[in-house]
Amino acid sequence: MEINDIWNWLKNNKRICFILLIIVIVLIPSLINILLYIPIPTHETNDSDWLSFWGSFLGGIFGGLATLMGVLLTIFKMNKDKLIRDEENIPKVLPVNKNLVVYEKGNIRDNTKNSFSLYNEHKEYTDYYGEDIFLDIINLGKEHAFNILLEFIPPTLEEIKAYLDNNDVDTKDLSNFEEFIKLVNIECIKLSQRWKLQLIKSLDSLQGKIRLSDQLCLLIREYIKILMKNKSKLHYCKGIPLGILKLDYSNIMEKLYYKEYGLYMNTSICEILGDDLYYYPLYIEFIDIEE
Repeated sequence: MEINDIWNWLKNNKRICFILLIIVIVLIPSLINILLYIPIPTHETNDSDWLSFWGSFLGGIFGGLATLMGVLLTIFKMNKDKLIRDEENIPKVLPVNKNLVVYEKGNIRDNTKNSFSLYNEHKEYTDYYGEDIFLDIINLGKEHAFNILLEFIPPTLEEIKAYLDNNDVDTKDLSNFEEFIKLVNIECIKLSQRWKLQLIKSLDSLQGKIRLSDQLCLLIREYIKILMKNKSKLHYCKGIPLGILKLDYSNIMEKLYYKEYGLYMNTSICEILGDDLYYYPLYIEFIDIEE
């Protein structure tokens, strides 16, 4: 039986422990009193000798039990403190929620002539292609995390349809979107292999960056194209499914850790910047999926 089990039993059975203590306190003096009057054939002993014997004998027992209890409590406290320290030291790698912006260049009333560019937060519009989007990850533990591996799994077409239908978004263009999702799923294996080649060997408490995959950026852009055709639906859309991010890493002792995060995109109201240029804030949210 573990020390923690003994300690938990004592805490959960306080009434029984109290009753047993009272019984012991009352029973032992009574037994000593009875034994003093039992005619035991011994060599030249008297009542005081027996009283001294029982006193030293029982005193040693209770003193030893008290010492043992103190040692057990000390060990329990040390183990508890060690668990707390270990928990603090465990590497805790997690993605950081991301703010992005989309610039729409063109006639807002004619979506067929518009161009879209995806940028990091607070970046100015420069060209059609936008820039590389980075996923920020951080380690909240005291120990370094090693061999960090990320895998992106895109959402299913059913998840996308369900979201768009629930938000009354026109889905007549989903035929092209369906082909795109199939392509993303095909490219998912290649993407995983590419990220394996771009492992982060070590991450301390400082923040690291990993370039978002082309597929994830394209997925965001495809959502934007559909939502742009439903301008009134673009304002304050929440919980747009982007898929799942799997994250594997190890500590210095090569103990493996595994987490899954659901990726969701939230949009806000567009802003007119002038010269047929429109600004759409996006918020990429990571929600921990319990194991």
